[in-house]
Amino acid sequence: MKKYQIRLNYSGVRSNDKIKVRGKVAFKTKELHWLHTTQPSIALVSIDSDFHEGLNGEIKMDALLSLIKEYVNGHFSILLADTAHIHTQKIKYQSLAFDNCLKARNLLVKRYSFCLMNYPLLYWSSCICQNKHFDTALAKVQHLYHTDRHFRNLIEIDAEAAYSKKRHQEFPDKSMFIDQAKADIIEQSSSVLVLSELGYRFQFYPGAPYSSTQYVNHTLLHVEKQVHWINVFLSIEKKTVLT
Repeated sequence: MKKYQIRLNYSGVRSNDKIKVRGKVAFKTKELHWLHTTQPSIALVSIDSDFHEGLNGEIKMDALLSLIKEYVNGHFSILLADTAHIHTQKIKYQSLAFDNCLKARNLLVKRYSFCLMNYPLLYWSSCICQNKHFDTALAKVQHLYHTDRHFRNLIEIDAEAAYSKKRHQEFPDKSMFIDQAKADIIEQSSSVLVLSELGYRFQFYPGAPYSSTQYVNHTLLHVEKQVHWINVFLSIEKKTVLT
């Protein structure tokens, strides 16, 4: 297994209405080629993730964004993935799914305003889905899905992996979830083509990409236009409660 090649350190103080803490965070990646890049980069932020649990969310978010900004030399933006799971959300919320996604997004924007205000902030619902390249990108990925058996298999595997214990509790009908998750993953794979057209060459996220998304990146984009996924591992190594 490839070892982490970069380790950066963060220390900061964060608080909510109950507690104030100082946190020390280790920021690690297995990739080196993003360091000091002059090419445009973007950080993907999910609106529904364990990343946001408790005050750890504030500490990790500030660490993630501030360290990326410090060590990249090109344009850096944030992409809030508000409607990236709209198809699975429709199972639970039907016609209210879109509005619920925006409400969840707005709560995160308010919660993390102390650090988000320092960067250009983009939303999936507009930056991706309303982009002039989106329909063409989606058509290309859908065509790949219908004509490439390997890609279909990857989509199936990724959709199965998305059905976690948490999702099982939310969506007891597994078959319905898998069908809608595949639609979400096809759209997420299409987003790579849109980001490429917008000039982004690095995408940071505290987690691994879908195999299907990576397949689209390497199959439908020339090498010089690919969007490199940087999986950031964040660990809070020390947390001190301040009085």
